[in-house]
Amino acid sequence: MPAREKYQRMASRCLRMAERLRDPAERRKLLEVAGGYMALARHVAERHDHGTAHRSDAHDRDRHHDA
Repeated sequence: MPAREKYQRMASRCLRMAERLRDPAERRKLLEVAGGYMALARHVAERHDHGTAHRSDAHDRDRHHDA
């Protein structure tokens, strides 16, 4: 799975967990974490768009190719 997709999934997971929280401070913190994952996903996408693949993507391709 590409790194961008992993980060997006983690962000979605954080958002779902935040929806269940009652404590506003905890919810806010989890939303900050989700925002961090989304920023990482954007960063990876931008690097990919500029032709500089994310290390994890190349590693995943190599690992699956060797299997």
